[in-house]
Amino acid sequence: MVWLDIATNLIDLFEGCKLAAYPDVAGIWTVGYGSTGPDVCEGTVWTQAQAEEHRAVVLGSLQRALPRLTNRLCTDNQTAALVSFAYNVGLHALAGSTLLRLFNAHDDKGAADQFLRWDRAGGSEVQGLLRRRVVERAVFLGWDPAVAYQKVQAFINAEPSAPPATA
Repeated sequence: MVWLDIATNLIDLFEGCKLAAYPDVAGIWTVGYGSTGPDVCEGTVWTQAQAEEHRAVVLGSLQRALPRLTNRLCTDNQTAALVSFAYNVGLHALAGSTLLRLFNAHDDKGAADQFLRWDRAGGSEVQGLLRRRVVERAVFLGWDPAVAYQKVQAFINAEPSAPPATA
């Protein structure tokens, strides 16, 4: 599945994998590939296999849920971007988002632009989230993920004050 490879690469790139729990930028205890929940707290330690298994379970859950949320077919890139987004913000947030509403209304450009609105954690703008959303947006619009990431990195190195245009 092409979308699964793309989504997994996006998640690995932006979540990273930390086997010892740590508080994320919003102060939420996190472990593995961005996993949170009642079982994740200070002192939680996972093996690499546990982190990969949890990521696979969540991706499978998102794969099954996405068709129930959308009223149209998704390209592999759209699926990957939506799954990466939902992996980060949660399925409930995607389900109630303007992003999804616009996608279901066949407004791909409007939906893509909504990714950029989700760049906050704990009430503050987070550069890492903005970077992720710019890449997710570009992938959603059909860009090759590696090219999108390289362009974002080049832009950040040149001018860190605003997101790059991706289409």
